[in-house]
Amino acid sequence: MHLSGLENSVDILIDRAGVPHIYARSTPDLLFAQGYVQAP
Repeated sequence: MHLSGLENSVDILIDRAGVPHIYARSTPDLLFAQGYVQAP
């Protein structure tokens, strides 16, 4: 994923149960991606 607001790229994988797994290099990027995934 590449969005403005991210320092580095973030990988978001959705498993078969629909659970997102977020892989980021920094805590701020992780939290930004978590908010993106949870937004309606």
